[in-house]
Amino acid sequence: MLAQAAPGPNVLYIALVGGQVGVNAAGPGASGWLTVGLGTLGLLLGLLGVLLPSSILTLAIARWCNRHPSWTGIQAFRQGMAPVVVGVLLSGAWLLARADGHWAVSGGLWVVSGVCTVLVWRTRLHLLWMLGAGALLGAAGLI
Repeated sequence: MLAQAAPGPNVLYIALVGGQVGVNAAGPGASGWLTVGLGTLGLLLGLLGVLLPSSILTLAIARWCNRHPSWTGIQAFRQGMAPVVVGVLLSGAWLLARADGHWAVSGGLWVVSGVCTVLVWRTRLHLLWMLGAGALLGAAGLI
C-alpha cells in the first residue's frame, strides 16, 4: 500500500522553498547574517502568501456566521459539519495511533488516544493540555 502525503505538511514545503529563495537571493559567496536574514524573510513571506488569504476568508465567514446565528442555512451548515469534524478528528487519531505500523508495539499510543477521547468527551479540559501531555510522554520515551 502506497503512502499518500497529507495536505497539511505541504505548507512546510512552502516555508522551505521561501527560505531557500531568500538564501539564494543573497548571491553567490554571501554568508552570515545576510543569508540568515534573507532566508528568514523568504520563509515568512512564503508562509504569509499561502496562509493569509485563507485565514482572512475564514475569519470573515466566521464573523458573518456569528452575526446571523438564527438563519436556517447557517444552522444547517453547522449541523452538517459536526459529523465531518468528528470524522476528521477520529481519522487523525487513527493515523497517529498506528503511526509506527506495528499494532502490538503501539499499545501505548492506543491507550493515550483512548484516554484523550474520554477526556474530550466527558470533561472540559482544553485540548492543548492533552497535546502537551502527549508531547511530554513522547519526549520521555514512554509512547
